[in-house]
Amino acid sequence: SLLNDKRKRLQRSIFDELHINEADNCIIELIDGEFAGIGGIVASSVVEKYHKPCFILHGNGEVVSGSARTYGDFEVIDCLTKNKHLIIDGGGHKGACGLAIRRENVDLFKEACSNIFNDWLKNNPDAMNPTLSAVCEINFDMISGRLKDNIDKLAPFGMGHEEPMFITRRVTVESYDIKEEKDYIKFSLSQNNSFNFIDAINFKQIKQRYIDMGYPKNIDILYKINYNEFYGNKKIQLHIVDFKVSNK
Repeated sequence: SLLNDKRKRLQRSIFDELHINEADNCIIELIDGEFAGIGGIVASSVVEKYHKPCFILHGNGEVVSGSARTYGDFEVIDCLTKNKHLIIDGGGHKGACGLAIRRENVDLFKEACSNIFNDWLKNNPDAMNPTLSAVCEINFDMISGRLKDNIDKLAPFGMGHEEPMFITRRVTVESYDIKEEKDYIKFSLSQNNSFNFIDAINFKQIKQRYIDMGYPKNIDILYKINYNEFYGNKKIQLHIVDFKVSNK
C-alpha cells in the first residue's frame, strides 16, 4: 500500500541519517521528532548492519522514548533493570525493550549501558558471534512469493523464534553494485546458468569481505528471503547473512 511504502521510506530515511560511532559497542542514537512504531524497526536494521545492540530514542520534548534490539546473547533488558534511576519507565525482555527517559539523562544512560555491555563482553568474549543455522538447502527455482508469504505467516520473529534462513550453493555473481555512500553492496545472482536473476543485498561486513576476497564469481550463500517494495510493487530480494567461495 502507499501508506506502507511511505512508512518504509521514512524508516530508510531515518536509518540513512544516523551518525553511528562504530567505536561504540552499544549503540544509542537520539533523533528529534516523533516516530511511533518505527524505532524498533530502525534499531533492528542497525543491529543487522553493525552487529551490536542498539537503542533508537526519539522525541521533541524533555522526555524521549524509544526501542532497543540486542545482538548475540546480550540481554538488553539489563540496561533498563540496572538503570532504573535514570529512566522514567520501561520494559521488555532479553532481546528487545522499550523505554521513556528524560533527554537530560540520555548521555548518562548511554555511558551506563556501554559499561554494562563491556563488562558482559569481558565475561563472554565469544558471545557476539552467535551460531548461524539454516532451515535447509534450496535452489533458486524454489524461491517464490508464495514461499515468502508462508514464511511471513510465522512472524513475528525474534530471540528464540528466528526468521528462517536458507543456503544455496554454487551461486553465480552476474553483477554487483557497491554503494559507498550508503555502505552496502547489491548483487544480481543466478544459479545453474539460468536467466532467472535474483537480487541480493547486504551491508558493510559482507561488502568488505567480498572486496577483500577478490570479488569471487561463484559463492555459497546463507540468506533470508525478503521483499523489496517500491510504490506498491513487490519483488523478491535476498538478504545475505554470510557467504563463502564455492568449492570447485
